[in-house]
Formats: sequence, C-alpha cells, structure tokens
Amino acid sequence: LERSWPRELLPPLRLLAQIFGSAMARKRAQEELDLVLGFERLASSILGTLALATPQQADHAISAGLRQIGEFTGADQVALWLRFGKEGQEDATRHWQADAMDLPRSWNEVSALALPWIRARMAKGDTVRLTRIADLPREAGEDTEALRALGVRSLLVMPVTVSGRNAGAFSIACA
Repeated sequence: LERSWPRELLPPLRLLAQIFGSAMARKRAQEELDLVLGFERLASSILGTLALATPQQADHAISAGLRQIGEFTGADQVALWLRFGKEGQEDATRHWQADAMDLPRSWNEVSALALPWIRARMAKGDTVRLTRIADLPREAGEDTEALRALGVRSLLVMPVTVSGRNAGAFSIACA
C-alpha cells in the first residue's frame, strides 16, 4: 500500500523520534549508572568484609567475595590465582563455581593444566579478555584445549599486584 507523507507532518514526526531516542538514551544511561553503582557497592562490601575478617575468617570471606562477584556478573567460575613455588607458577588457590555448572572437568583441575600462553601474559602484567575461546591466537593451542576441556566459552584474566609486584591473577569465566 502506497502512502504519501505530507511535508508538514515530517517536523513533528522528527521531533517525536528525537523524544523517543532521548528517552531510550536516558534509560540506557540510568541502567549503566545503576550497574556501576551496584558494582561499587559490591566492591565496598567485599573490601569491608575482607578488612574486618580475622585470619580464621579470611578463607570464608574470600570464598564469599568470589561467589558474590560471580553472581553479580553472571559468571560461571571465578578464581583467585596466587604465585607459589620457585617457578612462580599460579595455583587456583580460591575459586567459586556456579551450582548449576556441570563441567566435563572440575575447575579445581585447572592448576594441573598447562596454560602457557595465558601464564606468559600474566607474567607480563597483561589482561587477557576473550569473548570466545576461539579468539585465542594459534600459538595458544595448549590453552585453547585446556579451556575447552573445562567447558570455558569466554574468559577474563587480570593480573593481581601486591606492593607493586605481580602476585598472581584473578579470573572470571563463563561456560
């Protein structure tokens, strides 16, 4: 069906389109602000809990914080890796995994798997951000296989520094 649109109707329709666009942009900005504020509240809460925890409560506080981060981000796995041993290898010393996860292998086994490409990035202090595991470069073949064995589909790994020194890494994964 053909329709002729009168010229005088175009300015009011353009104005309505701008009003709708502004309303959508305002809504998106508010949602982004709510997300940032929610994360800041979460981070403050975790920091407060960790700061007030006694040495006996520290493990529980760390585990609870990892769970809260996982639930807030919608991740399936969150891990804190700390350096140990003479080789400076990391170990998934603390981790959280969503209850509904049914992985082909346990996240606990990740320390037994070689992740040479990711470990090299962490040693340099780089952040590894993968939307898809297929985004890993060809030279990261061993890492790709290990992450697929764990059921990981996307991954964020950030270095952890303590007193200006690389102390390990923090990772968030989705399966």
